[in-house]
Amino acid sequence: MFASNTILGCPVILRLKSNESYHGIFATFSAGFDVILECCHKIDSSNEVLICGRSVPKKDKVCAKFFEFENIVEMHAYEVDKDFALKCKIKYNLKFF
Repeated sequence: MFASNTILGCPVILRLKSNESYHGIFATFSAGFDVILECCHKIDSSNEVLICGRSVPKKDKVCAKFFEFENIVEMHAYEVDKDFALKCKIKYNLKFF
């Protein structure tokens, strides 16, 4: 679950047991890993264009959506900064008496 915290706010594609795919922003997850996607829409491969992991939705098809863990097969995250923790430069100035 710790790794899931690093992709919060990233665009993801979620595939379900029903073989439907959804594209959205990974907003949050529960302790049981139920997932909420914001700006979410169903990917219709016959009607949409996928460009670098992004699908182009129709404006009226975008909403927030809840997915139960039991129905999720896989989730792919895009535009993830894997080295964010290494970029943090905090200087500790500790004094021991």
